Amino acid sequence: MKIAQILAIVTLLCGCYAGSTRMSNDDFAMIQIGTPFKDVQKRIGDPFVSRVIGDNTVEYEYIERIYADNRLYAENHYFITVKGGKVVGKRTYQEVPPSYNIIYSEDPNFSPS
Repeated sequence: MKIAQILAIVTLLCGCYAGSTRMSNDDFAMIQIGTPFKDVQKRIGDPFVSRVIGDNTVEYEYIERIYADNRLYAENHYFITVKGGKVVGKRTYQEVPPSYNIIYSEDPNFSPS
């Protein structure tokens, strides 16, 4: 019984840790051109997705989701371009979910807690 409790606690802690790594605007601003991507990954965590975009060049995407009153307000997408293991470029854009008619439609962004 004690082993099961320890495993449950370890699983819970690992799940919390895995969900805690994400990019923020402040984190993104601190990334300098020429920084080794290993340092970025160590500080912020694994990217949401990576894409090979050229010879020895990879683009990593991080997503920050911003919620207000149980609704997704916006998503900030942060892109880091890495060549030869070092940051050579970065860009960002914000995606806002489409509005909906509150009288006739259910909120497509609402997820009950």
